[in-house]
Amino acid sequence: MGKTNGHASPSAAGRDFIVRDARVEDAAALAAIERAAFDPAHYGNMLLTKRSFAGHIEGGRNAVPVAVAADGTVFGYALGFVKKGSPYVRFASLAVLPAYEGRGAGTALLDAVEDFARRRQLKGVRLEVREDNQRLLDRYGRRGYEVFTRVPDYYQDGAAAVRLARLV
Repeated sequence: MGKTNGHASPSAAGRDFIVRDARVEDAAALAAIERAAFDPAHYGNMLLTKRSFAGHIEGGRNAVPVAVAADGTVFGYALGFVKKGSPYVRFASLAVLPAYEGRGAGTALLDAVEDFARRRQLKGVRLEVREDNQRLLDRYGRRGYEVFTRVPDYYQDGAAAVRLARLV
């Protein structure tokens, strides 16, 4: 049943949530999801605030799909930036509240970002992952993302990032 921008997501059958574009009134919920999902010791000043989420939503240029439970609870989001002139969406973040993990929301949200890139006729999606996060590196690899560079000392705690891309 997942949807984004009125387009059914390809793997939506049997889901107990929908995916839709974020609204400005979702910004506080998105900031709370961000704080619940990402350890400040690792991400510190990289965590997004209510104000920054609202700006990304209002701007209209970026992909900001959200996962919404049947009761209306916004429990997950993805964020993809589109820099003027770039042929890629820079997939910046995806988070799901721990109580809602395992329902397929992460996959549906990433599908929505990739669909956004296709609809905008962009070349693909790029992202970065902590080098020590093998689970995510494996997950993106299974989706067809390929490593194109490594960025040392990328995160606040000194960890490196691995940058990946996928053509859509």
